[in-house]
Amino acid sequence: MKYHYVYQTKNEVNGKTYIGVHSTYKLDDGYMGSGLNLLKAFKKYGKHNFSKEIMSFFETREDAFQEEAWLVTDGWAKNSNNYNLDLGGRGGSGFRGKKHSLKEVEKIKKRMKGVTPVKAIEKRKKSVYCGYLEKEFNSLTACSVALGCSQASVSMMANNKRDNKYNIQLIWVRKHYL
Repeated sequence: MKYHYVYQTKNEVNGKTYIGVHSTYKLDDGYMGSGLNLLKAFKKYGKHNFSKEIMSFFETREDAFQEEAWLVTDGWAKNSNNYNLDLGGRGGSGFRGKKHSLKEVEKIKKRMKGVTPVKAIEKRKKSVYCGYLEKEFNSLTACSVALGCSQASVSMMANNKRDNKYNIQLIWVRKHYL
């Protein structure tokens, strides 16, 4: 059975909170949230200084997102006493409505110099090996579907930002251009 729920993660050091949606087959999967500010706080304070409370369960992920939208309003997202960056109900991008600084734009330009958009996509294309299933997948999405978890979870396991219980490994495909 797949569970869909709205949760609140609290920093026990400074009292800041994060509200999010999670879907899982295992309630004790260790998931605490994946918002950008929350991940930075995990690094700064240590995950052991955070607690998570499941606020409510839902039949579907869409219903859970509706509840999150009701809780995480524009006023909530702008409040400095929480880690949410964006309105609830959509899954977070963390970058909606913002602009890169001039310094960041210059870094991106330098990194992308001479790379066309198609080449940029091909350059960072990757396949994924799942040791648990002993299978290689052509994308994070395909691997996440086979495991029944989110693409974000697979990505975080592959990048050692979460317990890598499925032995996920990224295999970067580099193409040479003439």
